[in-house]
Amino acid sequence: MASAPPAWPGGLPATWDRQVEMLILGVGIAGACAAVEAHDLGVEVLAIDKAGAIRGTCSVSGGALCGAGSSHQELLGIEDDVEVMIADIMRCGDQLGDPEVIRAFAELSGETIDWLQDLGCNLLPFVKHEEGIHTIDRTVFSHPEGDGLGWMLGLEKAINQRGIEVELETAVTRLYREPNGRVVGAEVETKDGTTRSYKATKGVLLAVGGLGNNNRLWEQYSPVMRDIFKKAKKVRGVYPPAAQGDGRRIAADVGAYLYPEPATHGGNLVEVTPDEGAPGLSILVFRWAGVGAISLNANGERFEDETSFLDSYVHRQFASQPGLWHLLVFDDDVRQTKEGQLYAQPAIDLVRASGHDTVQRADTIEELAEKFGIPPAAARTTVDDWNSLVAAGGPDPLTGRTIMGAKIENPPFWGIEQAVAIGLSKGGVRITPKAEVQDGNYDVIPGLFAAGEMAYFQVHGSGRVHVAGGCNATGANFGRIAARSIAREDARV
Repeated sequence: MASAPPAWPGGLPATWDRQVEMLILGVGIAGACAAVEAHDLGVEVLAIDKAGAIRGTCSVSGGALCGAGSSHQELLGIEDDVEVMIADIMRCGDQLGDPEVIRAFAELSGETIDWLQDLGCNLLPFVKHEEGIHTIDRTVFSHPEGDGLGWMLGLEKAINQRGIEVELETAVTRLYREPNGRVVGAEVETKDGTTRSYKATKGVLLAVGGLGNNNRLWEQYSPVMRDIFKKAKKVRGVYPPAAQGDGRRIAADVGAYLYPEPATHGGNLVEVTPDEGAPGLSILVFRWAGVGAISLNANGERFEDETSFLDSYVHRQFASQPGLWHLLVFDDDVRQTKEGQLYAQPAIDLVRASGHDTVQRADTIEELAEKFGIPPAAARTTVDDWNSLVAAGGPDPLTGRTIMGAKIENPPFWGIEQAVAIGLSKGGVRITPKAEVQDGNYDVIPGLFAAGEMAYFQVHGSGRVHVAGGCNATGANFGRIAARSIAREDARV
């Protein structure tokens, strides 16, 4: 009796253009950590990325990375516990995460922070507590503050120092899976259209990121996002242009099990150019609004505690506002503060350089409101009420805000339009605690590993409560775990 054909495209290349032990597809924080770890374990590595630099989505993130038991915590007198971290992550994910996968991540997480620091990644001198997320302070940030570029600059330096080979501006187009089921390599396409086939004798790591800026795929794999696109006045991705969701198709073609994508969106997107399809900039208002910035909806009303991570990322107060749209308002004194220069000024500069209208300044609050179509009288009343709250020392009875900052009273007054940001992909393939990819029967696909946004769901469950620092941390840790797993593989030439 004839056996059934394999449930994935057949055919291997007649010849291989290159053979290495470990092939890394994608060089964001997951792929970069895997490359360094594998190299230091004696594995021959080739890494490729569609983008033109070793950056990934980590570089446009908030820069947070969480871990239990790091020396950074110890220096600050913070005692942490892996069991508590596991419980925190399970709770944030509505108990839908995989406890064993979470354990593999948590047990390595503190060491990974120390490892990144030893590699040359500079950390800011504090550990942050995010209310309602981690019950122990365990979130660290890279320097420079404001995004995750610091992690990637340190990793890029480590990769270059080791002479690890990285091919940039090269896209993966398919995986090769033998009839016996093992993934043995990948087909890639260079910038000039040349197709090459690379063989991996020990393993392939899929770390190409999530759905990125591909609205079509978001609508296909996350039906709730389809409604968001309809309701929102403006929606933009924040990812590098190369992030287009290639990984889902590539993984599905070889039979990997893929979780649906939970809806994920933020409300602090600045559209920096009118060009269709160009990525926007996430401004992370809760990080700096405490110096004296407020949010107004289209009716000129406040609706959130602008300093609250929970209001912004968990409760998503912006989502109940008309058009899911709001305006960030502050005066010139706030713009000139350290926080204003770090978070607001880059958006101001980018928008004004492009000639777009999403940042405006005016000599009066009424004039500023008119520029954005907000009722001037309502905006004036809201700002006056805010100034009275600041004079009284707060708290704000409307939103519960207690970090008041300064009055909004010294012109020119600034307004930054806040639209909807397409956020982190929280689905991906099913993996084991060793970062091995599984199929729909929960059987391991030999030779294939995943990390980063391609392997998110089992750690973060529903993703309803965003785990601060969890996206960068799981990418880094499972990149290292995949490298260790591959290093233990017997060569299969």
